[in-house]
Amino acid sequence: MRKISKTLMINLFLISLLTMLVGCREDGTFIFNNNSNHETRITIDRSSSTISPNSTYERNWSLSYSIFGVDDRNFDLTVRSRIFIWNDTTERVRVRAGSTNRKRVSDFYDAAGLDIINDSNSFTITHVYISPATDMFWGDNKLSGTIRPGNNRLWNISDGKWDILIVDNWGDEFAIFDVDFRIGQLRYYRYTGFTRVSNADQLKRVKVEHESCRDNENYKVEPI
Repeated sequence: MRKISKTLMINLFLISLLTMLVGCREDGTFIFNNNSNHETRITIDRSSSTISPNSTYERNWSLSYSIFGVDDRNFDLTVRSRIFIWNDTTERVRVRAGSTNRKRVSDFYDAAGLDIINDSNSFTITHVYISPATDMFWGDNKLSGTIRPGNNRLWNISDGKWDILIVDNWGDEFAIFDVDFRIGQLRYYRYTGFTRVSNADQLKRVKVEHESCRDNENYKVEPI
């Protein structure tokens, strides 16, 4: 009996040693969390997937490990988001056997977001000006086309303070000043066709000259 037990122990030791030398296989896992309220598209080595808001993507690779080392898998991860990312962002990612690498869409944010919503019943937004708060002039129209009632338009904006001017099809102007944007923060402006201002050009110049600040009750902030 002792001899059998000893032989069994030797065999188990040899099997374990052989396993360590030859190696085993175990998954390396990559998890991507779309922790935002917008669809996000990721590409892993030219294979693309669209991830719904507040959802998770998972991918596994069968990798080996042994006494000589641990296998890994390196790939290019490209992230495209509707807002908060200026351009497609690519990062080199490494996954090792027996481990999990996690990424979130918020890890790739490099901008803030502005969402202008046309909440009016019959007015159309024809021009949108987004100008640094320190500039005395509005600059160029940032709106391509128009925003009809019930529709909206999104812009990416660098962090800092900005002035926003909306002009509708009646030529009425709606301005808000010194709006503070932060990376990863989405701000909404709900245009109703009312609360217009007079002579927005002059207001902006005076505001910059006197470093004044104006608030607007239609201006909302929503954290991500």
